Amino acid sequence: ELLFQKWLKEENNFKIKYFKVSNGGKHRAINKGLEVAKGELFFIVDSDDYLTNNSIEKIIKWESTIDINNIFLTFFFNFLLAMIHLLIIYLLYHVFFSCSKI
Repeated sequence: ELLFQKWLKEENNFKIKYFKVSNGGKHRAINKGLEVAKGELFFIVDSDDYLTNNSIEKIIKWESTIDINNIFLTFFFNFLLAMIHLLIIYLLYHVFFSCSKI
């Protein structure tokens, strides 16, 4: 807690918010952070993680290459293909078994 108080007094290029909650473990702390966070991108850095000097720049550059529309269309197209395959299997199954009963 003293470390955060020190950081809050320093001039930073980013805003630091400190929330003290009763001990509930790591996941409770992460959920609280996500609850109060504002912005577009979030990532979690644990105490045993190491960030290089250009980590944030690399993440922003990588994020800008993601085409969410393309991801959605690819998922939707694959879903439709799977449904068509299931329909073909279903029809072939019923045609085969209805023909064999004659």
